[in-house]
Amino acid sequence: VFTGIRFAVAKGIKKDAIDLTNHSIFIAGVFNHREGLWKNKTKTKPSRRNILILDEFMAILKWWLVKIKDMRNPYLLPSTRGPGPISEYKFRKLIWQTYEENGLATIEWKTKEYNSKYSRGRSVTFKVISSPFKGCPTRTFRHSLATHLINALKSEKALDQNYVKSVFGHGTFKTTEDVYGSHVFEATPEERAARRAAV
Repeated sequence: VFTGIRFAVAKGIKKDAIDLTNHSIFIAGVFNHREGLWKNKTKTKPSRRNILILDEFMAILKWWLVKIKDMRNPYLLPSTRGPGPISEYKFRKLIWQTYEENGLATIEWKTKEYNSKYSRGRSVTFKVISSPFKGCPTRTFRHSLATHLINALKSEKALDQNYVKSVFGHGTFKTTEDVYGSHVFEATPEERAARRAAV
């Protein structure tokens, strides 16, 4: 929500990439679950970047770092079963649980107990029955931040196109605008009046 980064990038963030003094996180690489290893490369060259830790995010990030400090795992989103980051399934499950708790999704949960000669335990599966975010549960965060920043360019002097493109790891602002610029917010009455006058 605060960074606009994709899950594939988020799961590759290591704790040592976080600089609380300078309010930044360095995006240096990604974790590839298929190969089971971290790669010191990103999708594109501009994707390798520092992103700002916003004030609202700082408190949450500090709380999380305290919560995971005793885990012998280098990742910001650590797995509870091994040295790697959280799995894609576990991450999706957490997102959908959060949506359900906040009335944004109806989920069907199934728990299966198993007890065999070789293993025992329980597995939980879920099916999204309905949600406005079905099909893009986490992409919504990236699109929302991009839309806010693109729309804020005209009113916030501290923001510029270079900053906005770098947040999303794009080489040019045109890429950011082409992908996310179509999501415009409803104009205020003043903005509509100014447009009419301009026309």
